[in-house]
Amino acid sequence: MAIGAIGAALITGAVAVFMHLMPVAPQPGESNRIGPALSTTSATEAPACVDTRSGCGIDDAHALFVTAEQLDRDGKPEDAQKALVEAVRLYDVLLRLNPEQNGPSLVPAVIRALVRIGVDFSVTEVELRNWLANPDHTLYPVIAQALLRSGWRLKAPVFLDVIVWNYEQTQGVTTLRNVAQVVPDALKTAVLDGSNVRHETRMTDFDQLLQP
Repeated sequence: MAIGAIGAALITGAVAVFMHLMPVAPQPGESNRIGPALSTTSATEAPACVDTRSGCGIDDAHALFVTAEQLDRDGKPEDAQKALVEAVRLYDVLLRLNPEQNGPSLVPAVIRALVRIGVDFSVTEVELRNWLANPDHTLYPVIAQALLRSGWRLKAPVFLDVIVWNYEQTQGVTTLRNVAQVVPDALKTAVLDGSNVRHETRMTDFDQLLQP
């Protein structure tokens, strides 16, 4: 009897452990989540932060930037762009919530993403990092977001600091508070002028700057 009781207990315990290790199936209409705010995706999809209030943060933003870079290397530009747009959105949200804390952590990923699309810089990296982490007193975060969200890939690199300067000199352009206020034609002109000066060209069609 004692052996039978022990055997039954062991079987019960094993079943409990097995059930604990088994993944819980989602209820109808409920999606799986990776962490508090990243939805699961296939290998060719970009993870999405669905609601910043539910826990999206620095780690989620970094994961999205890394995903975008990996998808680029895998030759999946459309999926890479989706991940990048979501990463940039989080960069904007987190930067406005706490520039001093979140800016220094996110800015290096923003710079790497800009370089991948053909936008580098002629100032020191220390200066650029400070400006990209300062949404209240510079246009750099907003212009960087607009460039990264655009889907443009430049054939020849253009300096970000020159693009921002050119944009600031555009007549009739109001002070920017968010990326939705960026005037696309003015931004294209700023990039085109920056490219012509840097590469000593006389292009007049912005589309000539873009990779096919």
